[in-house]
Amino acid sequence: MHHFQYHGGILHAEDVPLPDIAAAVGTPFYCYSSATLTRHYKVFTDALAGLDSLVCFSAKANGNMAVLRLLGDLGADVTLFLAVSLSGR
Repeated sequence: MHHFQYHGGILHAEDVPLPDIAAAVGTPFYCYSSATLTRHYKVFTDALAGLDSLVCFSAKANGNMAVLRLLGDLGADVTLFLAVSLSGR
């Protein structure tokens, strides 16, 4: 199922019109669908069923805490990488 669809020529995310979101939070903004993320995570993990696997998501790829929390709640591990400068710069 697709959770981003046009209704009456207006793009919706999970049945919420994007212009309504833009009016509430301002622009530009990023819009994520928890239903879409959940669906794609399930498709991915179902493909790995029966294998000794660990699904990880890089916080560097998307540091949005709601996205990280959702993926963590679904069972993904979140990987962090912190680069520390040894030169003091």
